[in-house]
Amino acid sequence: ARKIDMLTKLYDNYADENCAFNLYKRGLDTERIEKLRFPIARYITTILSNYILGEQPRYHYAADADGGTGDVLEQTQRLYRRQSKGRLDKEIKRQCGKTGFAYELVFYDAETLTPKSVQLPVEQTVVVFDYGIERNSLYAAHYIRKSKKLYAIYVYTDTLVIEYETRSLRNGADWREVGRTLHYMGRVPVTMYLNNGDGKGDYEDVAPLIDALNGIATDERFDIKRTVDALLVFVNTKLAGGTVEEKARVRDSMRQLGVLEINDDENYPNNKADVKTLSSPLNLQATELFIDRVWKAIFKLSGVPDPTQTEYFTALSGVALKMQMFLGLEPIAKDSEGELEYALKRRLKMYNYFYALRGKAEEIDVGDVYVEFKHTAPSNDLETAQIVSMLYGKPLVSNETLTKLFSFVDDAKAENQAAANEATSEASNALLAQLAGYGGSP
Repeated sequence: ARKIDMLTKLYDNYADENCAFNLYKRGLDTERIEKLRFPIARYITTILSNYILGEQPRYHYAADADGGTGDVLEQTQRLYRRQSKGRLDKEIKRQCGKTGFAYELVFYDAETLTPKSVQLPVEQTVVVFDYGIERNSLYAAHYIRKSKKLYAIYVYTDTLVIEYETRSLRNGADWREVGRTLHYMGRVPVTMYLNNGDGKGDYEDVAPLIDALNGIATDERFDIKRTVDALLVFVNTKLAGGTVEEKARVRDSMRQLGVLEINDDENYPNNKADVKTLSSPLNLQATELFIDRVWKAIFKLSGVPDPTQTEYFTALSGVALKMQMFLGLEPIAKDSEGELEYALKRRLKMYNYFYALRGKAEEIDVGDVYVEFKHTAPSNDLETAQIVSMLYGKPLVSNETLTKLFSFVDDAKAENQAAANEATSEASNALLAQLAGYGGSP
């Protein structure tokens, strides 16, 4: 129950749901002011998920890996592209950002005869681990609602998928087994992705600050609304001492013209006329100062760039721009990438095991594979070109590594090969042109 309550609160922060209301009396009617909700949680999660997985991760193998590792990786990455794994990876990271963890199921697709994977709802899924040092998964389970009164529960072991039907998720005695199938993945096919080592969401630590900011902004709006709708108190004016008809006439004039003109009461020359609202005065300056402090604290603690800061645009250097905007994201990204790499390698193991079992690929050691994440941050390609030109041809960095520095290059290896082919073609054309010119000269 505590887990569901926690997930519900985090979802509410993300989706801006369950808005509260401020109530107050205005004459004979009750007015409602809806609570203001800044979409800060969604902004934080979107920035982090796109920064880390804005582009699909690439898989590389160590120089001392077995000869077939490269072929297996190319085959798997082609399948990933056909299955739009980049989109799934980003959605998994977004779910991790919301709740701190996510689940993925790898299964055999009988239609395409290939392994596939989908994300499972965190509130309907559980993975049970052992008490060993490596915390290996023992089994997993998730449920779906088949009808208004019937649930389907799927339990996954390292070899089987066991399906149950039940009318009660809490009463195990009511579960009825309806089938068992092999899944051919070599391990429990449900993987738990952690957002970081603590399993916390991107905005979980600043959620109280987000709630406070929303509450303060709502109270400020509420106070302004009450002040605007407050009763006017006339002191020492002719209006205050006039007849009912005169008061009605002045009130109608105020509504039509939006202007109020008052005069001193001749009967009391020493008392000056005044108009006041029957409400407490606002301290807007103190409120704005406090809102600004809370706003800045949210973005400093979450590590994402503040969208209201304008000093970013004064930085001409790409390095300076990254230092200003994305310095706080780097340690968060590294922490998250470690957990993502572990889970993505586990998915790769299952894909490879499935194909190796059918003799369609060589079984590889996933320990020889590393995952490359390309951060989607602003870059100054002119500055990058200057750095590359300084290092090109020197025995310090390979050409492929230098090519990876450019933001507009997706595949450095293919780009280097294409550039080499063009250079060879241009050299051949130049040679033919020289020969043709020489042969045609007297």
